[in-house]
Amino acid sequence: MRGFWMDYTYIVRAIFAGFANNGRSLPFFSNSIAN
Repeated sequence: MRGFWMDYTYIVRAIFAGFANNGRSLPFFSNSIAN
């Protein structure tokens, strides 16, 4: 369970960092998810 939790938090942090660093690309991601 510990390994799963570590992987989960790592992925969430990576996604958050990506969104924070690429704020201008948010509309692109939103459109990709919507479609």
